Amino acid sequence: MNYFLERLNKLFLVEKLNNTQGWIVCLALAICVSAAASQSIYLGFGIIGGVLAILAICLCLLNTEIGLYITVAFSFYAILISRLFFNDLLPSGLILDIIVLSIILGLIIRQKELKPTINKFTSSPVTILIIVIFAYNAIEFFNPNARSFNGSFQAFRKIFNTFLLLFISYYVFNSLEAIKRFLRFLFVVSALAGIYGCIQEWNGLFNFEMQWLLANPHSYGLIVINGHIRVFSTMTDPAAFGMIMTTCATLYIGLCSNKMAALHRWLVLAGIVFMTLSMSYSGTRTANAMLVAGVGFYLLLTIQRKSSMLITGFAAILLIGALYAPIHTPALTRFRTTFQASEDPSYKLRVRNRKAIQPYIYTHPIGGGLGTTGAVGETNHPGHQLAGFQPDSGYLKKVLEIGWIGLILFFILYFLVMKKGINAYFGTEGKETQNIIASCLAALFTFYVGEYAQVAIGQISDVVVYYPLIAILLRIDTFKYKTKTT
Repeated sequence: MNYFLERLNKLFLVEKLNNTQGWIVCLALAICVSAAASQSIYLGFGIIGGVLAILAICLCLLNTEIGLYITVAFSFYAILISRLFFNDLLPSGLILDIIVLSIILGLIIRQKELKPTINKFTSSPVTILIIVIFAYNAIEFFNPNARSFNGSFQAFRKIFNTFLLLFISYYVFNSLEAIKRFLRFLFVVSALAGIYGCIQEWNGLFNFEMQWLLANPHSYGLIVINGHIRVFSTMTDPAAFGMIMTTCATLYIGLCSNKMAALHRWLVLAGIVFMTLSMSYSGTRTANAMLVAGVGFYLLLTIQRKSSMLITGFAAILLIGALYAPIHTPALTRFRTTFQASEDPSYKLRVRNRKAIQPYIYTHPIGGGLGTTGAVGETNHPGHQLAGFQPDSGYLKKVLEIGWIGLILFFILYFLVMKKGINAYFGTEGKETQNIIASCLAALFTFYVGEYAQVAIGQISDVVVYYPLIAILLRIDTFKYKTKTT
């Protein structure tokens, strides 16, 4: 197997198919695609897609870092590809599992610094608690309140996949340069998603998107509000898109203060503008609150800097203007209602739902079982008391499915993650490293704020941001900085 991987590495990464085998493959591919396209354009695209999929799997086996980038890019754009080519039927979750497992298989086969990395990874209190939570979720298979083993397995499969993603990220981030490369790649991916969201707002939906929207009455009801289409870009829905744009915008607002070339700074600022604009076009109130909370957290953490004090004053003026300026647009109106939640009918409905479900929470300390809430619960656990109940909150979803015991474990985890990052921030004197830590902390804080009103952690597009950010904080001891002495 090692010989096979070495041969693939030489063909694809070293010689880049500039060899006899590569010429034969390219010639055969050109002939097959031409023949297939002459019969059906979809068959031609299918062959190209199959070859690209095989190439992606090979790269995941050969190079862990490239595999992580493929995972991130696929997670951001899988839904768009599904709508465009597969009538929204592409099993993106299953494909993501295959990609992640391919990366892990490559790691196991190559065995390159695998054992010492595992030892370091499992020595962190954050990782230990994540393993405890993972084991607790495994016990949920035997929850007597669940109705379907298969339904619980589908939910557990996602949890297992995210744990592997965390380890992959930890393995890749073995140096400050590796972390910076990832942050640059994530910027490109998220900025392109933001640009696409702005195109949807300014140009309108493309034909394939409008056909998808009109064919889904439920999605139509969520996306079209008072005749205005909420932007969803390359994501599943406007809420998922708005929240991930907020997190990425917060991350790069912080990183923008790092030392960089003038052109690069302008590119980052342009990307932030597109992310923020497209976030506002998504009409997601939770995303608005996340942005204010995340930027506020970053400024509070770095308040000792003169630049942060100036930005705080400017941000305060900007926020007051957005709330009280005599300007009325759909996006701005929805932003203002974020801070008037007590008057919002949907907020009042959520409060009533939470109040009504509290007796169930008190009497079920281990919850109702994995994947028992919402539409997924109706499909996988028909007849369950929670099936069809929309939690509309990550915290409420956790307490309903894994009980208040599981929720407490997650609260401890969030505390340990933030504590790890804050200790690291005040334990280093390197400004660039400090800023990366502060930016990652602020981005993670947006997730924790968003969990109150939406399921902000767990979808295909957010886990590839959330878990790598945690891995960055866990890898903090590999950064080249001077530790403060007392």
